[in-house]
Amino acid sequence: MRHFLMLLSIILCTGASAQNFSISLVPSVSIPISDFGDTDQDNPMASYADMGFGGNLEATYWFHPVIGLSVMAGAYSNKLDNTTLAEQLNDALDLDFTVTEDTYTILYAMFGPCLGMNSRTVSISLHPAVGYGIKSDLSYRQFVEGVENDNQQVEYENDSGLMYGLQFSTKFFVTEGFALGFNASLLSGNMEQIGEKTPSISLPGETINQDFSPTVVTAGVNLSFRIGSRDRRHRPGAGFYFGR
Repeated sequence: MRHFLMLLSIILCTGASAQNFSISLVPSVSIPISDFGDTDQDNPMASYADMGFGGNLEATYWFHPVIGLSVMAGAYSNKLDNTTLAEQLNDALDLDFTVTEDTYTILYAMFGPCLGMNSRTVSISLHPAVGYGIKSDLSYRQFVEGVENDNQQVEYENDSGLMYGLQFSTKFFVTEGFALGFNASLLSGNMEQIGEKTPSISLPGETINQDFSPTVVTAGVNLSFRIGSRDRRHRPGAGFYFGR
């Protein structure tokens, strides 16, 4: 029992001396997977999303060398794969279809624990997170030049819902207060996509209602700034620091 208490005391003291707060900026590429990136015309949930870009701003507080909390807000944007969609319409209807461009944009805010290793020189962590996301309007037109009945406007309104993800982060401190690293994440969500497909002539439109999961894998550079003392040897009230 005495040895256990001594070990617990060492862990708690180490955790107390390793407290710190950091802010990270992560620009990244966004690769759609699952139904979000699917272009199978037989899949009613296929979203025809193409590769895009994204990024997030994350605040992390470590209250122990292996446990912390993080809050992140970010966005990712993926173009509609209008070329593939047009080719499939052409093959199915034997007409020369054109599909106009548009972009899926997802905004999100999430929070969760940090699990990993955090020291003065390096931080390697895994961040499971949950939160809320919003998808912007999506609107495109599919048409055959000179064929009025095949001119359709497809519109999806704003959608929102639960977002969740898993992020892997590395930080290598170049100075005491600044780090460079790598960041990779898997992000997804549960949303209901409601829209309308409207012919160019004055006829009732077709309502579109389907589940929507904007699932992406992201990879990017981690630019991190550490704020606050991590060492008990610093004077009380010494405040913030950047550098040695």
